[in-house]
Amino acid sequence: MKKLFLLLAVISTILFCTSCESVVTFKEPQPIRTDALSKFPKRIQGNYLSKENTSTLTISDNMILETVDYYQKTKLDSNYKVVADTIVNIARNERHQGKLEGDSILEHIHFIDTLFLISTKQILKKFKGYYFLNSQYENEAWYVKKLSLSKGRLAISDIDSEESINLLREVTETTADTTSYNFNPTRKQFKKFVRQEGFNNNESYIRIRD
Repeated sequence: MKKLFLLLAVISTILFCTSCESVVTFKEPQPIRTDALSKFPKRIQGNYLSKENTSTLTISDNMILETVDYYQKTKLDSNYKVVADTIVNIARNERHQGKLEGDSILEHIHFIDTLFLISTKQILKKFKGYYFLNSQYENEAWYVKKLSLSKGRLAISDIDSEESINLLREVTETTADTTSYNFNPTRKQFKKFVRQEGFNNNESYIRIRD
């Protein structure tokens, strides 16, 4: 069981970071000198529907799962074949439920990803009312997202704009012409960066009431 959780942690770290072109990382889990949490608090746990697409987040005591469920219409070509109510993508060796509509296919896409799993490689911290999701990217490199919940609205943000990177360089007094995206802020510097809304790229979700 322990090996399974370690494998999930590695997979979720990869999923957590692959969407970033220039990955901004930190040398230590942030913020420093803040104890890690062993689980998500009850007030955070629950189901959340994305405002941008058809994905749903489920936050349990120790992980965040993303469920993606939507229909995709694609022109029928040699990459696909239809077998009963199953669409087979020959090129990617994938199977999805679906059906044929004229010269197009309607695929039912459904999958679940582990985005975050509390472990030695994925560390949860709380600071100034926010939760910080630290995922180990490589040695001395941690990818950090900020999670907040207010009035049933969940926001998960990261650092991916040039403005935010420049702000981080300014706050940490890093040389402007450096090509490094790995930072080592003090606790005070990290606090300043958060207050100036350095985490800029928000993914928004609405809580689904039971």
